[in-house]
Amino acid sequence: MGERSPLGAIYRLNGKVLLLGCGHGSNTSLHLAEYRQQSPPRGPSGSSVRQPDGTSRWTTWIDVVIDESDFTRLGKDYEGTGAATIGPVGDATTRLISQRDLVDFATAWLATHRPTRP
Repeated sequence: MGERSPLGAIYRLNGKVLLLGCGHGSNTSLHLAEYRQQSPPRGPSGSSVRQPDGTSRWTTWIDVVIDESDFTRLGKDYEGTGAATIGPVGDATTRLISQRDLVDFATAWLATHRPTRP
């Protein structure tokens, strides 16, 4: 979810985020801002990785600890700037956002609003 991930590529290409019927609590692009923090907390992470013979093996590594618990509040503050286009698509509320603008905002917001962690 860092600079070399698809999220980083979307940022470099100045792509858009479309939230269709969901809020910022489900906005994966905000994790890029977590990776951009000065000293993001790190901890164990893991996933099942498919092996060449078709079996899977659990692999662990140390990575940035992701935490979307404040993404809804972060998104509300971002929308308060007027930078998001919000409207209906059918019965769903839709948000269209510049991913680069959002990630830049979120990077600064997280540095200010998240408590410093050892």
